[in-house]
Amino acid sequence: MQHRRFATLDELRGLAALLVVLHHAGPLIVQRQFLPRAYLAVDFFFMLSGFVLARTLERGRQQRISVARFLQRRLRRLYPIMVLGILSGAVLASFQEMDGTELLIRLAAQLLFIPILVGAAGTYALNGVQWSLAFELVANAVHAGGLWRLHGPLLALVVFVAALALAGTAFHFGSAGVGDRSIGFWGGFPRVAFSYSLGLLIHDLHRRGLLRVPALSRTYARVLLVFVLIGAGIVDPARSLWWIDPVVITTLLPLVLLIGIFAIDAPGRTAAFAGRISYPLYAVHLPVIGFTVLCCGPGYATLGLALLLSVVAAALVSLWLDQATPTSEASDVSEQPRWTTAQG
Repeated sequence: MQHRRFATLDELRGLAALLVVLHHAGPLIVQRQFLPRAYLAVDFFFMLSGFVLARTLERGRQQRISVARFLQRRLRRLYPIMVLGILSGAVLASFQEMDGTELLIRLAAQLLFIPILVGAAGTYALNGVQWSLAFELVANAVHAGGLWRLHGPLLALVVFVAALALAGTAFHFGSAGVGDRSIGFWGGFPRVAFSYSLGLLIHDLHRRGLLRVPALSRTYARVLLVFVLIGAGIVDPARSLWWIDPVVITTLLPLVLLIGIFAIDAPGRTAAFAGRISYPLYAVHLPVIGFTVLCCGPGYATLGLALLLSVVAAALVSLWLDQATPTSEASDVSEQPRWTTAQG
């Protein structure tokens, strides 16, 4: 299969990241949740990661790149930006008068990606979105360590079993929005297992020419993604129907991905920009929101300012990353080195 860049997926990734920022910003700034189920963007990004990194590992095997080297390059690309988010979160926590001992413990743990499974502050309280990157890195390791060998029916069986585990998780906890706190932390494994392995399966079918999806404009993918992440919350704003999340994750989000893969019109510079800033936006938006509220107080004007500053900060971090990473390093393993999850 010829390796090419799926530019529409960049655009979708950036759009979903922006919706995640709004999902977090509403309660923190105006005490209102505009997108109560936008945490489902996490599952969409797990799918994207599985699809793209399957292509990356296939290329890496052709170049005889070891598993250790692949994971090393993943960390080298992703870790510095997350560290920036963690350190920014630590500074914010000091202004918010977090106990000094707790702050140091959490800082050390998060820099080592160790979750703290006690208390109600979240497993990665200094930068709460770190939890999903931690789960994705586990999926990357399992994928590179042997899951890549599975194809066809065996891979489909993994997806089916993971889907059952995901449904059981949603039934037990009342939704699939788990993994970021000590209560429900282990539920993050079925989330990443299903979505990531489904991305692998979609790649496998696409590589073998077994997918037949009508070629549509990328507008359909954008509209459907927004409809899913907003509409699921409108249908059940109280998040009382446990089955909505599994239905969305197993049917509607894969449809968005498929439309994006087969989109007939190529996005332009806006899509490329959205793809570049999506991970930095994910990694730094919570501290940016916190500092904006600290300086300006709550209110809708602060909400708009926080959204703007989050995008500006992400763009600056992306520019820094481009300048700090040599071209040879960025392209050695992956044609799309910025791919990762955007979290909720």
